[in-house]
Amino acid sequence: MTGFSLFVLAAFQIWDIALTTKILRAGGRELNGIVASIMAAAGNAWGAIKYAGAMAAGIALAHFGYGWAIWLIIVVMAKVVDHNLTELHKIKVGDR
Repeated sequence: MTGFSLFVLAAFQIWDIALTTKILRAGGRELNGIVASIMAAAGNAWGAIKYAGAMAAGIALAHFGYGWAIWLIIVVMAKVVDHNLTELHKIKVGDR
């Protein structure tokens, strides 16, 4: 089950990074202060750093016997992706 949860976490990370990139290119901004700081420091490498950090956290949780906590992160990421989809839709229909 841990492999599946890490796969789902990876998928949500990739989806979040892709949506965030589209939103930023359309004139939006990053609302997470930590990620905004990574963006400022790392430039275009921010997505790789965010992905690596999230996956390292997931792997560490699994390694130390807290695989259930990966699902908590996935729930948060699902909410983030949902928010990003809503924002991207607003941008596309000009409802900003």
